[in-house]
Amino acid sequence: MRLWRGVLLLVLSLGLLAGCSMNYDPQVDIAALDSKIARFAEMVTAENVDGIMEQYSSDVEPEAYMIYGNMRGSDQIRAGWERLFAEIDVKNLEITEQHHKLDRNMAVSYGMWRMTIQRGEMEMPIEGRFSNVMGRNAGDGHWQLLAVHLSVPLPAMAPPPPPEA
Repeated sequence: MRLWRGVLLLVLSLGLLAGCSMNYDPQVDIAALDSKIARFAEMVTAENVDGIMEQYSSDVEPEAYMIYGNMRGSDQIRAGWERLFAEIDVKNLEITEQHHKLDRNMAVSYGMWRMTIQRGEMEMPIEGRFSNVMGRNAGDGHWQLLAVHLSVPLPAMAPPPPPEA
């Protein structure tokens, strides 16, 4: 009798574990991450600092690595976006490539972007790369930005002059 009870408990436990793992669909999270990044791009294009800040974590101190260097915490990040939008007008921001590596509660997203900005009368296209670390909010389960990196590749170096003969 004890053996059967042990076997039954083992089978029920394995079934419960299998049922829990079968409920997880990473494609649902990938779609949510894609949506989060698209929303971020929309808010940047709209120059909506409040909308951008809503994408960042309120649970932990977020970080951003952007044009003005390393910014830590919501106040510094907000000030960085406000400074950027005071200096340039964003005409559009398009995510041209994105990839995700994730588990159930953490994700790293990375890819490329293209932006058109205007400074004074000059309109200029810029291409760059991004990487984000996102975590799932413990309260509502939504993904939130923990760290953001945006950069523009440096121009290629000029070749050295030919040796003198």
